[in-house]
Amino acid sequence: MKYFLSSPDFNEKDYQALQVLFQTGQERYVNQPALTFEALLDAYYQQKSLVLQSGTACFQLLAHWYNFETVFCQNLTFIASVAPFVQKGATPVFLGSGVDWNVDPSFFEEVENIMNQTKGKAALIVTHLYGNPADAVRYWHTLKEKFGDRLILIEDAAEAVGSEINGKPVGTFGDYAVLSFNRNKIVSTSGGGALLMSQSHAYRYENGFYWATQAREPVLHYEHKNTGFNWRMGDINATLGASQWLQLTEKVIHRNGHFNQYFSALSTEFQFQPEPLDGKSNRWLTAVYHANWNEEKRNEMISFLKNQGIESRPIWKPMSSQPIFATARVYSSQLEMKLFGQGICLPSGSNLKGNDLEIIIEAIKKGILNLFL
Repeated sequence: MKYFLSSPDFNEKDYQALQVLFQTGQERYVNQPALTFEALLDAYYQQKSLVLQSGTACFQLLAHWYNFETVFCQNLTFIASVAPFVQKGATPVFLGSGVDWNVDPSFFEEVENIMNQTKGKAALIVTHLYGNPADAVRYWHTLKEKFGDRLILIEDAAEAVGSEINGKPVGTFGDYAVLSFNRNKIVSTSGGGALLMSQSHAYRYENGFYWATQAREPVLHYEHKNTGFNWRMGDINATLGASQWLQLTEKVIHRNGHFNQYFSALSTEFQFQPEPLDGKSNRWLTAVYHANWNEEKRNEMISFLKNQGIESRPIWKPMSSQPIFATARVYSSQLEMKLFGQGICLPSGSNLKGNDLEIIIEAIKKGILNLFL
């Protein structure tokens, strides 16, 4: 494979940051790199952040804190958005996609109906799919005003670091947000994530740190009154994160450039994921769908591109169509099934060059010509 979907974009600045870590002996001061990375996140989001080993660990911490009876989740997403809550006993309810491919706020009426029929706590999780800001977060506070602390609003911003709505970073519209710094993300720590806590929940930071570091009591020896978890982000990962974070603007510009190049060349063939009004996507992945495709044709195109050394993949398979969730309730117009069956994600890494995109685009055009006309 020559052209990857989203490979890690590490450079000399990152290598220099790691050299400083080891040459100055900072690695001896356990947790300092993580605190430095958190300070950068806190300043950007104006919220309290807790960096952990993965975005999934952030969801697991939320599932540990709250005994949710129900979890309302965007249907078109990655399983980590919902699995940790289901593992703790929550009942999943999936909500379908709208114009921006994210959750359609018209389905919030179903959230309200179910909340009126139950007394337990629930989570409402909205994903900013492929970095595209979810317009739904403009409207979900009406539910919060009605149900208060019984309904916890969680943004899955794992793919959306650097995205905004009306100049405000996504991840700052709910009670909590989850970020990912996985090896394929726009800012990478190779493996890692962060939990953002709104001002009203910032007090939970110390408790989160406690559970993420094996629930060790603050005494000289290792004392445990609870069994905790080993979730804290390591020093090397955090050092990479801090270095990568300082390059965020440049990375977003590169990925938006890739999107624009794809759009200019292929918009007559494909439908592209649209930004919402006043929204700014980081364009983590450029995702498209073809109106005349089905799953078979989509797979043929993916196979054709693979033979050209180009990585691509289907758009997420909706959660309600996963075998594990076959009996779950779903409210949907079936748009997300259409996107899954007719759509693909294209190489979008910030380390791709303009001529790389030209080669990829020509291969896509050739694939359409040879396979589908």
